[in-house]
Formats: sequence, structure tokens, C-alpha cells
Amino acid sequence: MKKGLILLIVFTFSASFLLAQEREDKEVQVWMIRTIDGSEFIGKLLSEQDSLLKIDNEILGIIELPTSQVIWKRKMKGKDLDFFDRRPRKDAVHTHYFFAPTAYSLKKGGGYVQNTNIIHTQINFAPTNRLSLGINIIPMLLWDDLTPIWLNAKYTFPLKEDRLNFALGIYTGSIFDIGDNYNYLEEHFPFAMPYGALTFGSRERNWTIAMGYGRYNTTLDLDFEVTPFFSLSGVYKIGKISYFLTENHIGSRWGSTQLVSSLGFRWVAKKFSADIGAVVFSFSDGEIRPLPLLSLNFPFGASARLE
Repeated sequence: MKKGLILLIVFTFSASFLLAQEREDKEVQVWMIRTIDGSEFIGKLLSEQDSLLKIDNEILGIIELPTSQVIWKRKMKGKDLDFFDRRPRKDAVHTHYFFAPTAYSLKKGGGYVQNTNIIHTQINFAPTNRLSLGINIIPMLLWDDLTPIWLNAKYTFPLKEDRLNFALGIYTGSIFDIGDNYNYLEEHFPFAMPYGALTFGSRERNWTIAMGYGRYNTTLDLDFEVTPFFSLSGVYKIGKISYFLTENHIGSRWGSTQLVSSLGFRWVAKKFSADIGAVVFSFSDGEIRPLPLLSLNFPFGASARLE
């Protein structure tokens, strides 16, 4: 009886040790590798020679990398494995900068809710892999009963996978007075802004050039004023979960040229991302107005699913 108990204990500890050793071996095999162009690869290290490094990636399969292109590599285990193996999809944050869109699209069934400086909220959803639709609202907190509401749509044309994308889109809406003294003819302020955007680079490091025309008036007559605008925006990944952002627009309105520039950073967590920075409004008459920016982005649907 005692011998049987002893054998059972020895067997249990041996099995536990072997399972732990097997788990440790698996963890040791997983590496993260970064190349000169900023690309990152995660997978099991199969072999490493003087001129060639070979890893097995779960999605891409076996990848061969010249060692001359590798700037660093490290083993991953424990919390690192949990973070990278169960990170949320990043398509939600890669479809826009602070406000301006990229030409990348959301995944079908995915979307996000973004709130900026408490007052501006937008919701975007993708019914297909190329089309995304959204609604924006600024509640009546700053202008009594005046509430800007506008819709947006974007359709993506992939030209070269993960390198070059083109998109056509539009913003359209109005400023509504929903108070007791509502006067539709005097307070309605319809506008429409079609645009085209071309994005160069990957989802994590890219530049976007956009051009569009704003059409608006202060009454419901057909005398719309047409205002062209141009923008240059970019994002660059600088860490595991951090990005540098810049967004710049130039246009004219009411006879004054306006330049809107913003700089900041983005942090991507498991359930949300945060954009922190500042925007500066510059006018041709020399007036400058700085404004802090804080945006929180919450993915949902397919965009919130763990990879």
C-alpha cells in the first residue's frame, strides 16, 4: 500500500515536471524578430545560420529572413506570449488618424466608437470589407440648443496589399437647432464634403494624401459655396503598443486661409486605444488657436475580437 502511494506521488510529480518542461520548451521556441524596415515577426525559431534565419509563423507559415536585415530578436514567454497571442484586432485604429481617415478599411462586421474631448462622439461600422459608414454628433453643451450631426461613408480600393490603398468618401450633415425657438430656414446649415485619399505604406507606418471639396451655405437656397481642401497625415509605430501621429489640413473659408495641424501619440491596449496630442488652428490674418486633444477609441464586433 505504501509502495503504491509512493509510486503514485513520484508519478504525479514526474508528470507535472514533464508537462511544465514541455510548456517551457514551447515558450522558449517563440521569438519576436524585428527587421530594418520596421516589420515584426513572431514565431517558432526553426534554424539560425550566419546568413539566414528561419521561423515558423502561425499565419504566414515558414519565413526565411536574411540575418543582415534583422536588427534585433528576443525570446518570448509568460506575459509576453499572452499579450501577443491574444491582442485585439488593430483595423479599427488603422482606419483613421486623429480625425482624418486613411484609405485602409475596417473588417466586415467591425467598428469602433470614438470620443474626443468629451464633446465629439463618432460611431463607425463596416457592413463589408471595403465599405464603412458612420455618424458623428456634438451634443448641445457648448452652443445652447445647436447640435451638429453629420454622416460619413468611405469605400476602399486596395491597389497593392498592405502597401498602397485608395479610398473615396464623403461627409454630409447639418447643424440643428432643437430648442423651443427652432427656425429651420435660419438655423439649418447643410454641408457636404466629398474627398479622395491615397495611403502609402503599411497599416502601422504610412502617409495619406487627401483632397476634397466642401460645399455649404447658411440657408436652404441653392447658392452653395465650394471650398477645396488638402491634407497630409501620417502614423509611425515607435513601440509595441505606441504610435506617433500627425495630421495637417489646409483650406479656405469666408476669404481666410486656414491651416490645421496636429501632433501626438497613440497607445493601443487590449480593449481600447487612446490618442493624446494637440491641434493648432492658424489663420491667414495671423491668429493662432491651440487646443488639446484626447480621444478614446473602443472597438466592437469583428474589430474587438482577439487575434
